[in-house]
Amino acid sequence: MSAISKEKVESFAKRGHAKCHGRGILGYRPGTNAVVPCTCVWRNLRRQGVNVNDRIAVMKALAPDPHAAEKTG
Repeated sequence: MSAISKEKVESFAKRGHAKCHGRGILGYRPGTNAVVPCTCVWRNLRRQGVNVNDRIAVMKALAPDPHAAEKTG
């Protein structure tokens, strides 16, 4: 199971974007409860050099920081 970080998605979001209200999340898929990232997140991932057609590369870019888990847990 793959996980993405809400903080990472919000960091790639465009702050004044009306479509996602600056959160970078448009919604969730029914049944799987998977996050639907906004187009501003995809655009900023491309600008950072992430191949958005490669699912593994996107998951690595949006993966939670291992150090953040140590601080909270």
